[in-house]
Amino acid sequence: RRLLPALLVMLVAVGVAARWRIIPAARGDLRDAGLATLGYVANWNALRGGGYWEQTLTPSWLEHTWSLAIEEQFYLVWPLIAVAVLVVRRRGTRDPAPIRSRERRIRLLGTAALAGALLSAGGMIVASLAGASVERLYLGTDTRIAAILLGAAAACFQRATGSVVPVRGTARTVLAGGAVAALALLAGAWALLDGTASLLYRGGLLACGLAAVVVIVDISTPGPSLVARLLALRPLRALGTISYGLYLYHWPIFRLLGEADLDLGRWGLTAARIGLSLAVAVASHDLVEQPILRRRWRWPAVRLAPVGIAAAVLALLFGSIGAVDVSMDEQDATRPDLGARSAAERVVVTTPASGEAAAPGVGVQELIDPVVLVVGDSVAFSLAENGLVHQEKVLGLTTVDGAVIGCSLMLEPGSEPAPGMAPATDCSEDWSALVAEYQPDVVMALFGAPVGMRPTRVDGQEAWPCTARYDDRWRQRLDAAVEVLSSTGATVNLVTGPATNLPVEHMDDVEARQRCANDVVEEVAEDSPVAQATDLAEWVCPDDDCKMSIDGVRLREDGLHFEHGGALIASRWLAPHLRQVEVDPAASSSAVIDAG
Repeated sequence: RRLLPALLVMLVAVGVAARWRIIPAARGDLRDAGLATLGYVANWNALRGGGYWEQTLTPSWLEHTWSLAIEEQFYLVWPLIAVAVLVVRRRGTRDPAPIRSRERRIRLLGTAALAGALLSAGGMIVASLAGASVERLYLGTDTRIAAILLGAAAACFQRATGSVVPVRGTARTVLAGGAVAALALLAGAWALLDGTASLLYRGGLLACGLAAVVVIVDISTPGPSLVARLLALRPLRALGTISYGLYLYHWPIFRLLGEADLDLGRWGLTAARIGLSLAVAVASHDLVEQPILRRRWRWPAVRLAPVGIAAAVLALLFGSIGAVDVSMDEQDATRPDLGARSAAERVVVTTPASGEAAAPGVGVQELIDPVVLVVGDSVAFSLAENGLVHQEKVLGLTTVDGAVIGCSLMLEPGSEPAPGMAPATDCSEDWSALVAEYQPDVVMALFGAPVGMRPTRVDGQEAWPCTARYDDRWRQRLDAAVEVLSSTGATVNLVTGPATNLPVEHMDDVEARQRCANDVVEEVAEDSPVAQATDLAEWVCPDDDCKMSIDGVRLREDGLHFEHGGALIASRWLAPHLRQVEVDPAASSSAVIDAG
């Protein structure tokens, strides 16, 4: 009655919203995350899907439910442990004083909880030193249960006698001062430490757990306490009252509302998101949580629960309609079967590059219904799936989506993704087979993941765009890509990646690095006789002022990927660039076929 009703309502809302506001490539993951949330295993599902600190892909609207899963797992296991310890201890004692026997049994349970907490925290420290991934340490039940067990131990020791043990005099003063220091430690950790900082996993989270215990013990112990007076302020108490609903709804609301929806600045948008989160949390508390918890609804919980679970499952399945599986195997099954295409089927119309009369074969060739192979990462994937593929007849293209989420050209052999980044793969290994099978006229290559947010390892050292080490490697990899993608005679259209609208620190530096990476893209296209560049970045972000919407349609809902109407608009802008092929005056005009 406390946790499940509001959770089910939130899942229904997210499932319905997913049908219209989440790109097809993310709907399958959302469905899986929702079902995992219902099964109390959302933290392990998040690990399967790439982790919590992922930044380059569309974050799940249910990303935050990992912590609720750990809490619920504790609620399932801890009562069994408590019964085992208390019952076994009671049967094994012959103490004639029942009160003393009760104290001993509860203290024993507290000792068991403390031992479990230390074992969990110690396991995290050892695993971190051994090189375990931040994602595994952050999301694993075994490594994160320490904080909850510390609270259980404190509760046992504090209430072993049946009431809070009084603390007076100097001891009470020390406890109050310790709570102030503990609160300062927690505030400092929140403000200064990144979630991927190794310090957290080598004792930092244990220290935060102990600090939280000190605060809780202080405010629950009678006597003067500065922290207790601070936390008793009415606004904070009101937040505490609706904290569960606020936890459930704030993240989906932050994902739902983008800048283009309200046309507000960064701080205005944040204020709107917080305000709506508070309003929904109040409604959840007053209309759902409390009526069911206080048995004010006419239906008993035993009937409401299965109905609510069924509604949540149906909503999640509804929201996943149109989901696109991003695996290469599944993409292969859905790509068009073009068969062998002869040279005579490459119909082109030649126009002069300058608008003046020119000899045939000189200038720009307008391809008629060309086959366009799209390669690249999740940005290319979203643009192809949500725009180019759906408008083939209108755009005059036949599109083959060969993009792969997480594709990167900058991976070193055996390298691991940087902390906080999505798992990446070098998908260039599949390109030879793709161009051989589909014989594309044009290959569109787009790598739109932000390159200025995290350094990349080059020859074993961290490197940033705008440095010789990074730019030289990027140029080499693009040259190699052009060679492979043009091996069957296709023109390679290298598309620049727009800067992200994601809220990131040091945005000026991020934008400058993106420009440097795009400059290399244009240089490679200029130096290659079989490549050309399309400056999508300048169209989306002219003078680094990224467009949020065009004609009232949001261009990139998550600040990175082209989705829904934004993908349609962007693909319409791209299509003429993909059909037009620059012609070298020295090249033979034999490829120009008379359509008549």
